[in-house]
Amino acid sequence: MSTLDKENISAQELSDFLQEIFRQDQSDPARTKAYDCHEKLLARQGDFLGSELEDAYWDSLSREALHIAQIEAAMKHDHESALKYVRLALDYAGRVQSGFYTFDWINYLKGTEAYLLSDAERLQAIAEGCDANRNVLQNLLRGLRQSGAPDYARDYSAVSAGASLQDLMPQENIEHLQRLLNLENIGRADPTEVAWQLALHHYPELAEVVREKDTSSRFDGGSIVCPLNEDEPVGIKYNNFDLSVIEELMQHRPKSVQLVAERLGIPRESMTPLLLKTFIFLHEVGHTYDYITRFLRPLREGQDPLPKTYATADWRTRFQDELAALPIPNMAPSQLRMFSIFAPLPELARQQGAKEEVIRRAEQDAEAVLQEQEEAYKRGESEQRADDFATKILREDILRNNA
Repeated sequence: MSTLDKENISAQELSDFLQEIFRQDQSDPARTKAYDCHEKLLARQGDFLGSELEDAYWDSLSREALHIAQIEAAMKHDHESALKYVRLALDYAGRVQSGFYTFDWINYLKGTEAYLLSDAERLQAIAEGCDANRNVLQNLLRGLRQSGAPDYARDYSAVSAGASLQDLMPQENIEHLQRLLNLENIGRADPTEVAWQLALHHYPELAEVVREKDTSSRFDGGSIVCPLNEDEPVGIKYNNFDLSVIEELMQHRPKSVQLVAERLGIPRESMTPLLLKTFIFLHEVGHTYDYITRFLRPLREGQDPLPKTYATADWRTRFQDELAALPIPNMAPSQLRMFSIFAPLPELARQQGAKEEVIRRAEQDAEAVLQEQEEAYKRGESEQRADDFATKILREDILRNNA
């Protein structure tokens, strides 16, 4: 490509390309599209070198290389090939300029490398000094010590498959839930499933809600699915996050974690990935409860001929009003944070019609403005009601002996 052609490629075009790579990667929970994403990124290397998005480019390559390594190790059981891709991911990460992200990502890669080399001593040292993904590395270490050799499919899956209510609460809480819900093996059950049963126990109105797992985004906990007509059900899409993703979220959004801990009346250090995952799920359930009881029920009781249609219209009006009042208007915090990876925050703020003072603050401290966006969003009525719902169930049932 000529220098002239390269100059004609806009930063927005490069940003759109990285966003498309991200969406393609996330569209398959098994990350099998990482091979194609990796090749597409390599083909555009010349466009990114020397651009303002070069760091984001190397970071994307690093993550795709790791996803390939995970597939090689977990699905193909080819640890030698997996090790090659982990080292490639390290090479890409090493080209990112200091300050683009913390060294936890590099440590995570080095820990995975140590695991594939069966170096338990080095893996332990790395895990102890790692904040994000520590849970993953500790599970890899545990599996390595038990068998003496790596088995990535077994040891990595322990991060999510081993997560249960026994990891979240003392035995007396589990016995309380056993009496309350009369479910067998409740201690080893997925906390989100138990949380759903608790919600149904307390609020039978939720019986009409249809649940659907959604893993299309690492940034969203989920969403209510409002019916567009009388034939559609009230729904909820929720992200059944792997705990390693929750750990990463806890590192990058400490203020949010602190706010949840304060709501639950527990110390910040008592907030675990498992507990936060359960809160996020119940928060989304809370939105459906709010929709049913405050928007849909009055119309049904008034014998409106189109209760769902009008309830959804009213719900969306309130939500749009709340979004319009944010520092950077009409963009939810999770969406804003995702796009800010690929485009400068001041530019996004300007595109969304933010006030000049917000744009200036974004130029000075982008992370502070992202936090402002999140805090303003959380103060909205719909978010407050969803948080109240999640807090009530967690404090009265799951944390009843810990508060």
